[in-house]
Amino acid sequence: MTDNAYWRASLFVPEHMAEDVSALIAAECSLGVAIEDKDTVVPGEKGRTDGMARVTFTSDRAPDYWRLDVQARLADMGVQMDGGVLTVEQQEGDDWAHAWKKYFRPLTLSSRCHVTPSWCESPVMLRGAVNLLLDPGMAFGTGQHETTRLCTAFIDELCRDHKPHRVLDVGCGTGILAMFAKGLGCEIVVGIDNDHQAVTASKENAGQNNLLIDWRLLDPMGDPNGFVALGKFDLIVANVLAEPLIMMSPLLLNAVGEGGHIVLSGILASQAEDVAKAYIGASQNRGRHLTERERRRDGDWVALHFVDYP
Repeated sequence: MTDNAYWRASLFVPEHMAEDVSALIAAECSLGVAIEDKDTVVPGEKGRTDGMARVTFTSDRAPDYWRLDVQARLADMGVQMDGGVLTVEQQEGDDWAHAWKKYFRPLTLSSRCHVTPSWCESPVMLRGAVNLLLDPGMAFGTGQHETTRLCTAFIDELCRDHKPHRVLDVGCGTGILAMFAKGLGCEIVVGIDNDHQAVTASKENAGQNNLLIDWRLLDPMGDPNGFVALGKFDLIVANVLAEPLIMMSPLLLNAVGEGGHIVLSGILASQAEDVAKAYIGASQNRGRHLTERERRRDGDWVALHFVDYP
């Protein structure tokens, strides 16, 4: 084995699990992770149509060092790697560590919001559009997931109709939603996450795109006083999961200003009604007038848009 040997591994998972699986693998053992699904088209090939995604990754460590750990972590997520689901092959050559890049191409998330990996040519854009240079990494959120697209579309439309002055991104991940808000002209944008790695990634990504955003390592549930100290916002976007969204409903409701907007995602279609009831209930308990303005679906995922009417 030469010093520049690499291992390529791939496994098939349901599309809705692909982002979480790739993030886990990236943190455990990978130099790079690629997701191939219905929205990913490699030149000369067709996108997948079977509801599954192929997660492919490269590692400079032999499988003996990481296979059991990865298998155990994935099993906790409901992904079994036995029965030939995981395939591993050894590769030689310096170029292999970059071979996964062919699976990534510029993404258009809405009419004015685009994401381009640093090694790709930027797309043709409308006047006033935002193109983020954002490379796939360890933290969640490079624009591929349905929930990111749903939230981005709402941000784009709200910034077109009546630009919010103060915007809060809860669970910022790589910072993509906060960066779109800032790029579209929102004056004050704050991004928070309870994961140090996510905050670090967000700072780096914003710096790469020359966007000035206030990033905070903050858990709203663990430090409610710190959250309240952030003040009121015209738009709050939270793309996390249904359970923490429900738990945070009183906090997010108190943080949105009169006439403000709340956009929530990370919600499976089967969970949408429970999340909506939590926010409407919290509003009624506090004498507010929060109303669900719109509900959108992309695949198995849903985004909710609320308005706090005066």
